[in-house]
Amino acid sequence: WAVHFANASTGWAVGAPDNAQASSAGDFSVILHTTNGGVGWRRQAVSPAVALYGIFFLNGSHGWAVGASSTILFTASGGANWQHLDHDCTSDPKVTLRGVVVDQTSGSGYVVGGRGEICR
Repeated sequence: WAVHFANASTGWAVGAPDNAQASSAGDFSVILHTTNGGVGWRRQAVSPAVALYGIFFLNGSHGWAVGASSTILFTASGGANWQHLDHDCTSDPKVTLRGVVVDQTSGSGYVVGGRGEICR
């Protein structure tokens, strides 16, 4: 699980339940969104259904989420719509990506993986 706030009130959390708690494939992709500082959270729809482990937003609109199966997701709508990004971060499609950050000045993004990958 990971949490990121773009400001004091707007934030997102990602994660995945363990296999025993998942009742369907959709349960493996969890993105939650708050607009009131974490008092209440709303689930956002995500496809494909994969476990997610890292999230980062530049502002209230532009964000990235990473996870299992070398997944990198991007949104320009605050999470209302997510799209899968093709990348060459790793040649192994089974690598789990664990974290993502984007430098606000340069716009360069960095992703880290479970096997020591660091991709720009």
